[in-house]
Amino acid sequence: VSGVQPSGNRPPRFSRGFLWQADDSMRSPPLLRLAVALVSVKRRSWTRPPQPYSLSLSLSSASASSHGPLVVRSTRHGRTTATLLSDDLYHSPSLPRPLASPLPSLSLLIWHTLLPTGFPTSVPRGYGWFALWFAAQDLTTVLRSAVATQRVLVGAGVGDAAASALSASINFLARDGAGMAGSLLFTAAASGQFGGDAKRWRIFADCAVDVGIALEVLAGSVGKGAFLPLLCLGNVCKAVCGVAAGATGGAINLYWASGKTDIADINAKFGAQNIVTGSIGLVAAAFFARSIVSCGPRILWFFFCLLTILHIYANAQCMALLAFDFPNVPRMNLLAYQFRNRGKVDRPASVARVEPLFFGLRRREDPPLPLRYGTSFEVLRSGRLHGDSAAARRLLAQHGKEGHVTAAVRRRGGWAV
Repeated sequence: VSGVQPSGNRPPRFSRGFLWQADDSMRSPPLLRLAVALVSVKRRSWTRPPQPYSLSLSLSSASASSHGPLVVRSTRHGRTTATLLSDDLYHSPSLPRPLASPLPSLSLLIWHTLLPTGFPTSVPRGYGWFALWFAAQDLTTVLRSAVATQRVLVGAGVGDAAASALSASINFLARDGAGMAGSLLFTAAASGQFGGDAKRWRIFADCAVDVGIALEVLAGSVGKGAFLPLLCLGNVCKAVCGVAAGATGGAINLYWASGKTDIADINAKFGAQNIVTGSIGLVAAAFFARSIVSCGPRILWFFFCLLTILHIYANAQCMALLAFDFPNVPRMNLLAYQFRNRGKVDRPASVARVEPLFFGLRRREDPPLPLRYGTSFEVLRSGRLHGDSAAARRLLAQHGKEGHVTAAVRRRGGWAV
């Protein structure tokens, strides 16, 4: 609150319209009413010319409670004077204390548990829709996983008098071993590609888990001979999803932490959201699996395919909200096309809505000679792109002392930069 210093010992008065700000510690209604009351007092005329004067409101160490004491600090010519107001101020007739209501406290608790601190101004635009679409796709996965678990148990012999516990244990051990092996092989093959193309790898991970769940549902409907191979292959797909989703999750969370909040708060709130979605999904999955088990295979596969389509669509909506501001291969292609045809490029939010999200799909906007941006020097030196490494070695020998080297090497279907 800004004002003027009066003459003598008269207290300062403030006129309407002065700018004031309330931080997070001034959310309680008594404090807000106190600030409004201070700002609303009319200013009197002074006998001396006014001098700069400032007044600030803050809470003591008990700022989390609306019952804590209030500190008023005034500053003039670099000298600060602090005044402690007792808790009796809250009981003043001019500032009545509101009745305690559990509903606002409960809603505030839910808000702080599920959403980042300072939402929505502390995170990039679109976080709310991202959380909703992410919860929707997570819910579809829980529902389909419940059906897959039921079909796997039937295929393992649950309820069959001829089946033994030993054979079921061997099947599950083989399934877990196949998943571990698939996770290691996929990590060794694709570990260096996740960071630069997080959106497409995330969609790839979701498609992989869709295939894995479908194979588990199918395994319970085929004969005994194909049950174990399908079960192992489905778990391999789930393991691939776990690796890709875990690797790309860091880049996604880091994007949402690019605002005023930190990555730890984003990770914690995503974990809380997953717990709430999983809890709702468990209750819904219990009724869904119980209802679907009595239906025929056609109805089962109809609902399964419907949930799978919803899962992929929800993930595509989530990825379209991630407006990364660094270029990769698909974004570089779009920017090159836009600059060549229009002489300007779109903002990251606009590019995020049109860039391809699936591997192998190209848009008409892609340039005829796509660029491979950020090619590794090791790949360039080895000549694996064009079959001749002599030119690359001469280039590195001539300019090796410089901080960087920019080169364009022709490869099949485009250029590597």
